[in-house]
Amino acid sequence: MKLSCPSTCAALQHPESGFYIKRLMAGESFTLEQSASNSIIFLMYGTLEIDSEECNAYGLSERHMVLCYKGYNYTLKATSNTEFIVAHFTALGGACDISMLSKLFKRQTALKYEFEAIAFNEPLRDFLNGMYRYLQDGIECRHLHYPSIQILFVVLRFYYSPKVLMRFFYNVLDSDTSFRSLVENNRPKVRTLNELAEICGYDISTFNVLFRKHFHGITPYNWMQEQRSKEIYQCICKTNTPIGQIAEEYGFSNAGHLSTFCRKFWDMTPMKLRAKARREEAEARAKAKGEKYY
Repeated sequence: MKLSCPSTCAALQHPESGFYIKRLMAGESFTLEQSASNSIIFLMYGTLEIDSEECNAYGLSERHMVLCYKGYNYTLKATSNTEFIVAHFTALGGACDISMLSKLFKRQTALKYEFEAIAFNEPLRDFLNGMYRYLQDGIECRHLHYPSIQILFVVLRFYYSPKVLMRFFYNVLDSDTSFRSLVENNRPKVRTLNELAEICGYDISTFNVLFRKHFHGITPYNWMQEQRSKEIYQCICKTNTPIGQIAEEYGFSNAGHLSTFCRKFWDMTPMKLRAKARREEAEARAKAKGEKYY
């Protein structure tokens, strides 16, 4: 059963933050490639063997979690039938959760990093069981996924020790993401570059300098366009929201201007983009069932 969200364009508005379920049969593999998001693997049952630049044939047992840092590639091979939840996120969150670890982390001198798993405790298990139900029912609404990432951090913050969490999130904390986190957390709240600079507390010239430093030379304008295009793509391809409503939601004066935007980024109109996505989904379903799709 898949439950649809009644809110306009609410599905997958923040594809960089959320949850999904992955199932592997024994012998199958799954790859997490370098991306803009970090991922936490919550192994619900079964066993996995993990290979990456930071570990070799690492064995993960059920009811344990590991962090997959966005700067590395990871291959997860099932050594038995497995099912796991993937939580992906770009930043550690706001002031009331584990972002406070960054201050403690900077004062640590003896902390050493190892790629290692942490066992689920009861509060985390309760949280994951709830998310598992929602994911099983196919709920893709951003009003569930985005806040649930923040709730996950709060659960970790209150039910695991700071030392355990600093070791677990070592790579994320070590990358000095304070400015980047500020930008990524505030970007969904604004439409323009000036608004983003203002909400982050900087004048536009200072913001531009800091942005280029922390985002490896890309301009704020180009980055915002890229993030906006990802959201629009998800809204067109993963929802049934009328094209005119999408245009209105994203500040286009009419559907024609949205069409121009889509041709610029994907070389096709919104309707053709949606049709292509539907066709690819149908082909993937047919392939999974061993059928031919015409």
